[in-house]
Amino acid sequence: MAKLIITGTGGQGIKFMGNVLAEYLMLKGFNVSAFYDYDAAMRGGGIQGYLTFSKEKIINPLIDSADFLVVLDNSKYEFNAKKTIADSSLNIKEGDIKAPFRETAEKMFSNKTMLNMVALGYLIKLLGIGMDEKMISGILPQKFIKENIAAIKAGFELKI
Repeated sequence: MAKLIITGTGGQGIKFMGNVLAEYLMLKGFNVSAFYDYDAAMRGGGIQGYLTFSKEKIINPLIDSADFLVVLDNSKYEFNAKKTIADSSLNIKEGDIKAPFRETAEKMFSNKTMLNMVALGYLIKLLGIGMDEKMISGILPQKFIKENIAAIKAGFELKI
């Protein structure tokens, strides 16, 4: 069983990222539990996505200690995790892994809006579940599909 937390700010696409990952994991044959916790403010408030997945039945999806924590903004991230991956533009804690999600999105698309998809690609690589472009394409909405796939591939190919 693997447990992960994705944290960011409303408007960064945390829920979209989590939902795409959850559906991808299900298509790969995993049992998945995903839920979100967010502030009352839609944009600018904090949001956390909690995903648990396993080939076995998930008895308790609650996460008190995550295998991975992915941090996309400077919000407080006081979560218990074995490994924390934070965007390299952030002030991160010692021992956290710096990942150039924002920088990669800005280089590729001249803006940071694909930051979540770059992070998703890296997370897919980190989880060792393989990158199946055709399968992911079937999950993503058709609007901006080329950009989303390019960003996911870029994240998958990051060398950190």
